Amino acid sequence: MPELQDKYRVEFVGDVAILRMNNGENRFSSPTITAINKALDEIEKSDAKALITIGSGRFYSNGIDLKWMSQQTADEALKFALVPLVNRVLTFPMPTIAAINGHCYAGGAIFALAHDYRVMRTRQGWFCLPEIHLKLTFSSFKHVIKCKIPQGRVFTDMAVFGKRYTAEQVKATGVVDDITEMAGLMDLALHMAKQCLGKSGYDRETLKILKTDLYEDAVKETSVGNQQLFNIAKL
Repeated sequence: MPELQDKYRVEFVGDVAILRMNNGENRFSSPTITAINKALDEIEKSDAKALITIGSGRFYSNGIDLKWMSQQTADEALKFALVPLVNRVLTFPMPTIAAINGHCYAGGAIFALAHDYRVMRTRQGWFCLPEIHLKLTFSSFKHVIKCKIPQGRVFTDMAVFGKRYTAEQVKATGVVDDITEMAGLMDLALHMAKQCLGKSGYDRETLKILKTDLYEDAVKETSVGNQQLFNIAKL
């Protein structure tokens, strides 16, 4: 576990915490989610006022580790805690920015959607919710998707039919707030964090309550007691 934790490293730039995910395709399994939660614990215990998450190489996150999941018993699969992790990020008590450095698929895209803002690198990577192509549904994330993806044609193409988007295309939908080349991605995310924080930042308790209230349906759906992720039996 210590070796895995090293792949989910926290660093600080002033009052902004950066969670760097450096674990290949950054797929989600119970061990990787535990490592991410430990990193988030460290950030919450710090004096940070904003959070940026970023992947490495060609991947932000390619979603659930399906190979790992296929090797779990039914009871172990039901303990898989991606749903509570999304809930935690959705209501995190500081501004959150996903710096999407590459491919952002399925559960990885949902993880990114749980952030307050998203920026993405150009010339590398797709943003996609491909569940229809995997014969999966969004049983635990319907309201996260509904509150983060604009209704209408964008919602139909992205959430229902699993269209994949380049950085330029997904920015045009409004799902990603800004784009840049990789060399400027972290600077763009830091600039966005500073803009959001202003001079004094935000009270953590108030911000968490506000997010919980405004995303009420999504929060209820992703509460700790509701861990029925997709159609696990179909994996």
